[in-house]
Amino acid sequence: MINEDAIAGTSYHRRWLIPLVLHVSLFIAFLDRINLAYALPKLGEFYGWTKEELADKGSLLLGAFYVSYAFANLLLSGIAARWGLRKSLITLVVAFSVFTALGAPLSFSLPLFIGTRVLLGIGEGVHFPVMNGLMKNWFPLGERSRANAIWIFGANLATVIAPLLLVPIITHVGWRAMLVGCGGLGFFVTVPLLYRFIFDSPRDAPFITTHEVTYIESQLEQGEPTNVDWRFLQNPVFWLAVIGAIANNYCVYGILNWLPTYLVQEKNLDFAQLTYAAPLPYVAAFVGFAVCAVLGDKTNRRVMIAAIGFAATALSVYFVTFDLSVPLTIASFSAATLFQSAYISQEFAILQRILPAAVIGRAAGIYNGLSMLFGAVGGTVLLGQIVSVTGSYNAGLSSVVVAAVVGTLMMAILARFVRY
Repeated sequence: MINEDAIAGTSYHRRWLIPLVLHVSLFIAFLDRINLAYALPKLGEFYGWTKEELADKGSLLLGAFYVSYAFANLLLSGIAARWGLRKSLITLVVAFSVFTALGAPLSFSLPLFIGTRVLLGIGEGVHFPVMNGLMKNWFPLGERSRANAIWIFGANLATVIAPLLLVPIITHVGWRAMLVGCGGLGFFVTVPLLYRFIFDSPRDAPFITTHEVTYIESQLEQGEPTNVDWRFLQNPVFWLAVIGAIANNYCVYGILNWLPTYLVQEKNLDFAQLTYAAPLPYVAAFVGFAVCAVLGDKTNRRVMIAAIGFAATALSVYFVTFDLSVPLTIASFSAATLFQSAYISQEFAILQRILPAAVIGRAAGIYNGLSMLFGAVGGTVLLGQIVSVTGSYNAGLSSVVVAAVVGTLMMAILARFVRY
């Protein structure tokens, strides 16, 4: 076996360009995903929607993405992998960048506008699994956690940067220009980077030396089982984890997609002030994630940490439903995202604990697809429909409290079966 120390030197570490490029790709893709959450108050003004109409039509506009995203994750990932990872990734980014930009001219018709979000969801639903496939081909197991962390951080960074970047553009140029700009970033930034640096395997890449290719290939897993075993679907512990994931996504996407509109409509925050107010909960989420990830590894009580996080999230969002000042409202939302990170930081470690290695890939696909379909769609559409029917954002936020309580119960039950 080849030791990397024997080929040490910066010219033999070029594989680390791959997760950096994918970081950019995911960062821009996530901006495409969440940009309408920040544009929604201005969309309401443009269309002349009442608060109830904004909640109703806005939930459909936002939710269309998550429905198609979930189904694409479940049904199309295998097709993209067979077609070729590099070719699929470049094609997907071109497609969903175009669909994002098309939202501007097609916004004269709400059904057509929703259609662009459906197509965006299909493209992004396959985007994530393809990037996972690249990591498996490019990085030895001992480097994969660090490599994955680099590119996945693109999504986390986007949640913080999005209001700082998008709100000023929407304020000064308009939401249509913002959509065109986001689409342009994918087409003119991501695609050239992918074309230059992304290849299906190290052996295909012209910028990787023979020594580095040999090192990578010598470290990759050999002889992994290929037989399909679906017995994990009969495991009740797996379904407890799935319900917990659904509850988590309801909380996460309910807050992510409706927080800007809530602050503007319910708390009368000036739209331009979202630039500074909206990032704060996600800065808190970073802190919570880092602290709880270390705590989980130190204590090996991951399920109980997740349960406590859910319970604290329920309490934090419940406080939001009181008549709080804007600073206290933002502080409560920040506490909610911080505590919700307790679950997020443990999520895949828990899943990997309860499932055998041979089925983790296909099980994670079902797990992710169902949690997005019922959790993200629920937190986006159901919450909006509750506001539309009741005329109260507090009623909608109460559904987040219920979801967090369900998550608490699922983790408390799961803790009886999974000790660490």
